[in-house]
Amino acid sequence: MSRRRRGLAALVSVLAVCGPEASLAQMRGGTTATLHVHRRSGNGLQLHAVQELLESQLAGRPELRFRPIGQILEPSGLVKQQLQLARTRAAEGRARLENLEVTEGVAAIEESTKLREQVFHEVSRTAAGLAELASTLGDLALAYFMADDRDRAQQALVQAFVLAPKQEFDTKKYPPQMRRLFEATRFLMDELGTGDARIITVPAGAEVRANGSLVGLSPVVARGLPATRCLVSVSQPGYRTQTKVLTVQAGKTVTETVRLEELPGRPAALLEGAVAEAVAGAASQRSAAAARLLRRQLVFLAQAERDRDSLQVQLFAYDAAAGRVVGRGQSRLSADSDGAAQALVASVMAMVLRPPERPTSKGPSWIARFHRSRYFWPVVGGVAGAALVATGVGLGVYYGTRPDTGDRDRRFVVLH
Repeated sequence: MSRRRRGLAALVSVLAVCGPEASLAQMRGGTTATLHVHRRSGNGLQLHAVQELLESQLAGRPELRFRPIGQILEPSGLVKQQLQLARTRAAEGRARLENLEVTEGVAAIEESTKLREQVFHEVSRTAAGLAELASTLGDLALAYFMADDRDRAQQALVQAFVLAPKQEFDTKKYPPQMRRLFEATRFLMDELGTGDARIITVPAGAEVRANGSLVGLSPVVARGLPATRCLVSVSQPGYRTQTKVLTVQAGKTVTETVRLEELPGRPAALLEGAVAEAVAGAASQRSAAAARLLRRQLVFLAQAERDRDSLQVQLFAYDAAAGRVVGRGQSRLSADSDGAAQALVASVMAMVLRPPERPTSKGPSWIARFHRSRYFWPVVGGVAGAALVATGVGLGVYYGTRPDTGDRDRRFVVLH
């Protein structure tokens, strides 16, 4: 291939990458992104549903390496290690029970249960996590039963039924003698009664889950809880997630106040400031600081406000490389507004992917600049001469004396 052809091929390649259809992934090698939603007003359950809708749409964009903000602020590495240790201890406990080493088996399974409850906020996010904890509580009930402690065995089964109400008697897991205890506990569940739990957090607005079910944003009352031990987890972006164990009494309301501990770097204040900047169209100082703290190239900031039976959501895309908001849009969203959420994200992403506008020159036009240059008259003269020759008009110079005036050596232009 000649040098000229290689140059043209390189130019075509550059245009293909930087043209209007190029994605962030092509231009930057994959763009990391996350989302923070600020509630100005509205129902907590609505806000949670809207956030999940937006996160699912952003996670489905192939040009983004999207990650939920909670996983960035609170890395799950230690949680996974703790859950793995819990599984190991549960397996050891079952092996001890098979060898009739009951005391050691009880201790191992108790430790496994406590390890899971300490990270209940992570366990409760999936049905599989809840089922695994319920299974461990069943193992604990078996251990207590073998230790001839029927009361504690029944308490463990109650906790297992609260987390997994459809759990059935497993003949492979439990000895036949436990069937009666299993049935008695089922009957007891109907007689327990229910109570309420009022959860208050400082600051307010934290996500509250009771026994794995989302209740809402604090302050909130969890109603109709079984009158027994209740696992309550509270979480809010920028603060350390906590799990509390409450004892609910039938027909009564128990109140628990949780003071949230802000994570290092004060991300909560940065994120709220970033949303305020985006809404006001102000300088993005806090947005830049938040992007650095989160180590994300693209930070989506949203503000949600009650609008009749839905939320009015303003969505902004802050680009850390550009140092400014590069996309914005708004829409009314509710729990079943999947199409509207998709359209909102698509409209904002269209602005994000749009190539930057080239600056327009505000100086004099090229005609004005040419007119002032030293080449103007020579070029005009050359063009005029060429035109005259092309039309057959000759140009000559005559030297002589004019008879009427007697002037000598005067030059006269003669066209012929």
